[in-house]
Amino acid sequence: MRIFSNSITIFLVAFSFVFCKISAQTNFDDYDSPTQDWIFGDAPEPKWVTVLLKGSHSIPEDTEFILSIPILESAVTYEAIVDSNASFEVTDDHLIITPKEDFHGYIFVNLKLDMSFILKVNPVNDIPILAEIEPQSIEEDDELILNLFALDMDGDNLTYGATIDGNGIVNTEGDILTISPNQNYNGPINVSIAVSDGKDTEESGFNIQVLPVNDAPIIDSINSQSIIEDSSLRLLLSGTDVDGDTLTYSADAGENAKVNIDGNQLLIIPDNNFNGIINVMVKVSDNLLNDSLVFPLEILPIKDAPELANIESQSIIEDSSLRLLLSGTD
Repeated sequence: MRIFSNSITIFLVAFSFVFCKISAQTNFDDYDSPTQDWIFGDAPEPKWVTVLLKGSHSIPEDTEFILSIPILESAVTYEAIVDSNASFEVTDDHLIITPKEDFHGYIFVNLKLDMSFILKVNPVNDIPILAEIEPQSIEEDDELILNLFALDMDGDNLTYGATIDGNGIVNTEGDILTISPNQNYNGPINVSIAVSDGKDTEESGFNIQVLPVNDAPIIDSINSQSIIEDSSLRLLLSGTDVDGDTLTYSADAGENAKVNIDGNQLLIIPDNNFNGIINVMVKVSDNLLNDSLVFPLEILPIKDAPELANIESQSIIEDSSLRLLLSGTD
């Protein structure tokens, strides 16, 4: 509750007009306000507002002048002094000034009043304030999890939301923000966040830099292969690397075959007359990481012609014979 005192000086001129010079200094405890000025009206229907009306009132000689003091749901105490040319009476919220009979001229009136009133401060919704989030960085194929925070002076329940400009998925659950970049993506992601108290919304944003991480190359699958004995196998190798690195290939066929790599072309030459299964390992590398696979190569047997053992040059005498022991292999 606030208490103030008003000091009001009034000059009356009977028969012609009334000058009202109203000076009301309002003093609040521990606070000095600007000057407050009140308006007072005349009888029989008093009018009042809470701004200063500078002007005049006129009353005929031998009539009363009445000031109506506004009452704001509280008691008002009056104290008035008039000069010898008039008398006054305080009745409820009216100050009645009665000039002397046949008097005309100026009347000096000093009015003091004490008034109390109640000032109600109506609530206004305060917009929640989001805590600032600094730029973030994560490695490729990782996700970012943050706790969102906002201050609301009214203590309202807050709801959070977020969006991104692409290249990932965003999710908010309560005050937990989760951002999952697309697989193998690296680069910037712009994040917009918002908080609402159900009436007003505050928005903010921050940036995420997804740092590149080397990805291993992937070699394309190779089905089982087969060739006939004493032939060779030529294959075109292929692989993928999401980072676009240059790929190199290598292979190993064990003891029963030889391999040769020319770029991405693989040549396998089994040993002569070998038949059976050879497990061939093929590897692709980006010089940091690699991928490999093993595929079976079946060498199918074929019928080999027998081979006669070498016979050296022979000589015999005339009218004789030659007997030799022949041998061969198959």
